[in-house]
Amino acid sequence: MTRQYLGLVKQHVIAAVFAMLGVGCAVTETKEESGHWAFKPVTKPTVPKGQNADWPRVDIDRFLLSRLEAAGLSPSPRTDRRTLLRRVYFDLIGLPPTFAEVQTFVADDSPDAFAKIVDRLLDDLAATRQNGLFPRLGWVTECAEEFGFGFGDITAPVGGLVF
Repeated sequence: MTRQYLGLVKQHVIAAVFAMLGVGCAVTETKEESGHWAFKPVTKPTVPKGQNADWPRVDIDRFLLSRLEAAGLSPSPRTDRRTLLRRVYFDLIGLPPTFAEVQTFVADDSPDAFAKIVDRLLDDLAATRQNGLFPRLGWVTECAEEFGFGFGDITAPVGGLVF
């Protein structure tokens, strides 16, 4: 980050603190003057056309393909269904799928088979983790206190989450 940008951030942080305290403080820069992307109007970008017309499935893929081709690269080949299933299982729940789940997914030729798996895993995750929140890990501190690690009370809320 540039010194000028850090100076602006500092100004805005100070202004926010003064605003919370109810003390007036003037920020010299307006939204229009900052040129920050968040203050620009939303526009629909033109979707680039790539040389490999078979690879993209959705418009976002066309943007990725455009950047790859500009760098002289090509996309990786599509993965097989077994590997795809393993990746989504490890990404979402941290465990591999069972043999039966792999066989069922590989045999399912419907176009929304992958979406159904992702939806099911997310639903299961939300149900087991109390609507997506981290489970309470109070037993960690209990073990630490019992074995004399002396962490104190680390079960206090941190950022709205209780560990």
